[in-house]
Amino acid sequence: MVTNGSDSFSGGLYDMKNSRSLTILSGLIFLSIDIALPLGDPQQKPLQQLLSDEAIPLVDNREGPLRDGPLFKFEEDLVVGGDEDGPDWQLFQWPFIHLVGPTGAMYIVDRNDVYIVNSQGQLIRKLGGDGEGPGEFRMLYRLHWVSDGEEFWAQDISLSRMSRFTADGELIDTFHTRPSSSGLNIYSSIGNGAFVVMRFNNSESARGIEHITFELAKNQFTETAPIIEYRYQDSHPTEVGTIRIPFQSSPRIQAFPDGRLILAAPTDQLLLILNSEAEPLFRISRLWDQSEVSSADIRAWKQRLLGLPTPYGRAYAEKDFRSVPVPKYRSPFTNLVTDYSGRIWLMLPQPPKQNVDDERSDIRVDLFNQEGRWIGTQTLPFKWSMPAVIRDGFMYYSPMNPDYDEVPRVIRIRMTQLYP
Repeated sequence: MVTNGSDSFSGGLYDMKNSRSLTILSGLIFLSIDIALPLGDPQQKPLQQLLSDEAIPLVDNREGPLRDGPLFKFEEDLVVGGDEDGPDWQLFQWPFIHLVGPTGAMYIVDRNDVYIVNSQGQLIRKLGGDGEGPGEFRMLYRLHWVSDGEEFWAQDISLSRMSRFTADGELIDTFHTRPSSSGLNIYSSIGNGAFVVMRFNNSESARGIEHITFELAKNQFTETAPIIEYRYQDSHPTEVGTIRIPFQSSPRIQAFPDGRLILAAPTDQLLLILNSEAEPLFRISRLWDQSEVSSADIRAWKQRLLGLPTPYGRAYAEKDFRSVPVPKYRSPFTNLVTDYSGRIWLMLPQPPKQNVDDERSDIRVDLFNQEGRWIGTQTLPFKWSMPAVIRDGFMYYSPMNPDYDEVPRVIRIRMTQLYP
């Protein structure tokens, strides 16, 4: 049964008439979020009460972290790529590590190629390549574990196609998903063939994304059910002209390796944990410090865009920024990663710049355990992006800014835990 994301799973597990909704003020952007609940839910509270619903347990961390000081010691353990004297296959263009298996095997994507590399950094197999044939890709976007260490799927957003592979890289089969032109993006694997997918509708008046829905998808995406939805109100666009409102992070959802889901709502300073059927389990909160947007931040933001081409063929100019509202504060957190121990690594914003040319600071994260307690705050040994995978005592990272003297490579970092 195909439900087009508006009805229910086959069998009637969900019904949007029994959903709850909340409204989030995200800087200058209002978001309306609907959480779909199972049919027969006995509580018919107003939709706006979800985040303050006392029936959903709250883990309140305002008393402070469990530990002050460093939480981990980091040591570079292995580098794959970036050595001109190394094997030819390591001469990457833009590598990104997508998956790590239970034996430490790494699955590295570089353009349309997939490299399966063992825990010693030796190539096991290369697969993929440019093309439209079986196992080839025109625009390889993401790899997903469907069964950890046994089967992964490779997502081609140009061909609207999934390719199924064994963990050793043997092609099983391929199947088509709904085309990306329908606004459907595969977002996160829950395991056992279930996924969170994201559907979005762009404004025809170039005011950015108006409506985003996260859905649960099963049976090769033929069965879907809405779980979270949010809308950007017309009076508070996500974009002005073609410039996105800066320094603000929208709510996002991500799957834990065990199939649970986490909804991060930055301006509410709240995390919501849901089970694999999108039923709320508990909320996590703490009072984050506000990071003010400095005049140097604004100048640096404009400087990055000035001279770049607009969709209209001309370069951005100072006049394009005049009507763009800039918030006073950054979002209290901007990104997150979940690890195989059930912990949440929440990326904190960069400190305000004092000068336009100030270098970025190392990334700082808040770490929460699987019960939602704030363990502490940790500085990571890199500047540009969060680690892609954290598993079994290692952190896997791909520098994403080769234009800033970064050599295209994948780095494995050993983590020594310093807290009980």
